[in-house]
Amino acid sequence: MKVSLAELVTVLSKYPEVANHLDIDRCITFLELVQLLKPTILLSHPLVGTEPPERLPVSVHEFLKATLGLEHESTKIIWNALSGIAWKLEIDAQDKQVFSHRYIRSFLDHGLSNGLGVL
Repeated sequence: MKVSLAELVTVLSKYPEVANHLDIDRCITFLELVQLLKPTILLSHPLVGTEPPERLPVSVHEFLKATLGLEHESTKIIWNALSGIAWKLEIDAQDKQVFSHRYIRSFLDHGLSNGLGVL
């Protein structure tokens, strides 16, 4: 997964309120988690074109909120700001394996209680 730093900076300058909730490392965490959760998001919100859905499924929203220690509104703001970048990213099998290992504890702690299996 390759995130263009310039693109991320551009988005963050457009949505400065994201910095009130996440530092750059946690923005990357958010993007990586969305990559793992993309199939689940797609099951709940079939795509219209190539744009990300306007809202996250409740289970995904609650998982991201708990994993990142966010409030409800903060999670919505961050999805609104970062969903475009997250949706364009593609991960390969190696990235998926690395992310799955990296976030296994998050899925065990917060995923199962939100109806999300361990990936």
